[in-house]
Amino acid sequence: VRSASSFRPNASASGTVIGAKADALRTYLQSKTTDVEFSQTYNLVRASGEESGEEVLRMVTEIIGTEKAQELLKLFQLLCFLEDVAKNPSA
Repeated sequence: VRSASSFRPNASASGTVIGAKADALRTYLQSKTTDVEFSQTYNLVRASGEESGEEVLRMVTEIIGTEKAQELLKLFQLLCFLEDVAKNPSA
């Protein structure tokens, strides 16, 4: 059983429209990856602020493989963005 709430930076974010979109995207990504793949990829993308796009893609590819990385990397980045916006709507 997955504990998706452990990946939410702010659980109250799910009360907003953007938060709901983040929740739906998180559920989709979890359905496409194992628990370990999701956790490692999410944490890597969340922490990759200064890394080049090529370097992030290389690291994500090591975790989830080439096919999944090309398909899902942008979605993991979008998830982080949506969570940030939901957490700080005035920013």
